[in-house]
Amino acid sequence: MAIGGAILASLMTPDLTRFSRSGKDSFAITLLTILAGKYDVNGLAILIAKELHTADIISIIT
Repeated sequence: MAIGGAILASLMTPDLTRFSRSGKDSFAITLLTILAGKYDVNGLAILIAKELHTADIISIIT
């Protein structure tokens, strides 16, 4: 779970922090992309598990 969110965050962060004006802005955007990445990956896995009628979410994420 952590790896999928981190990969997605590492793909989004450079594009968004490019427009930051201060260190606080960069930190906020980095935190936002990490959280968004985790929620996207985990939320998508939950939706797929519900559609497949299974409770094995971890195997879907990996």
